[in-house]
Amino acid sequence: MTELRDTAARRQAASRLLTPSGLALALICFLFGFLAVSCDAPGGYGRSKQGGTTTYTGLDLATGAQPTIDPAFQQPAPSARPDLLGWQPAITLAALALAVAMVAGAGQFRWRRRVVVTSTATALVLLVLGEITATDALVTQVAEQVTHPLPAGKQPEDYVVVGSGFTMAVTITTIVLLSYVLAHLRRRRRT
Repeated sequence: MTELRDTAARRQAASRLLTPSGLALALICFLFGFLAVSCDAPGGYGRSKQGGTTTYTGLDLATGAQPTIDPAFQQPAPSARPDLLGWQPAITLAALALAVAMVAGAGQFRWRRRVVVTSTATALVLLVLGEITATDALVTQVAEQVTHPLPAGKQPEDYVVVGSGFTMAVTITTIVLLSYVLAHLRRRRRT
């Protein structure tokens, strides 16, 4: 009986450590690229000449900040075009939901698991919806800025790339959510 309690206590301690750590990693992913306009966009895009990449981090999308461009490919000020996408509320709310889940995961209150699962699931949905919305806005902006004819078979959306920061954030969030769901199913099976 003592062994079962020790095992349960170790699992609970691991859960309290791994959940906040995993969700903190998902939040750190917001510092990396969520979207980018590839370097081969005809005529360039925004403040970048052709050959330069424009990268929007999750933080850029959450706050409406200017994206990062390759300094070597920066266009002179008079010929630069807008590259702001504006504030993406779903991305901001996803970050807040991840922060709530992270804090709840470290807590010891009765509804901890429910708060973590609900917040993590909400964050996952908001991340995906926010990325879809931002991608649509970026494709529209790229299409409006095309100054040279597109190569045969190419569309403006071919120049918009989903970044690794988004992919990692979704993957980590999904892993945390699945681990909670599987742990819940195991507990129900035991009872």
